[in-house]
Amino acid sequence: ASPQIDILADKVVSGTPSNTRGMLGFPDGLWDIYGKEIYYTTLHQNSSMDIKHDIQALPSNGEKLDQLRPVTFVYDDDMTEQKRMGLIYEETQKVMPEICTNSEESKAINYVELIPALLKEIKDLRRRVAELER
Repeated sequence: ASPQIDILADKVVSGTPSNTRGMLGFPDGLWDIYGKEIYYTTLHQNSSMDIKHDIQALPSNGEKLDQLRPVTFVYDDDMTEQKRMGLIYEETQKVMPEICTNSEESKAINYVELIPALLKEIKDLRRRVAELER
């Protein structure tokens, strides 16, 4: 592991709050570490068409979205018992495996990848409402 990761692991494991900007070694200084949580001020992803190929319009995912079950939950190891919102990996993996990742460390959902599907559904619904209003 790199020195930055070791420093991060020490901070996370010890639960020592830190408000050190750039703790993860990123020059943008947008990261904060508070105990076991990592916060960032903004999220940017490379998105230029110059670095993409096989670009296609997203199909409607309304039926898939209907099958997702948003829930509230508390992580087992969260001593603060903070109620959170999200999806359950095992359920989501059956419906939208393209937003799920599975590794030895975790079974995770990439919520950022869910945003375009939600945006597409909103646009489709807005178009239908406009047609019905006419």
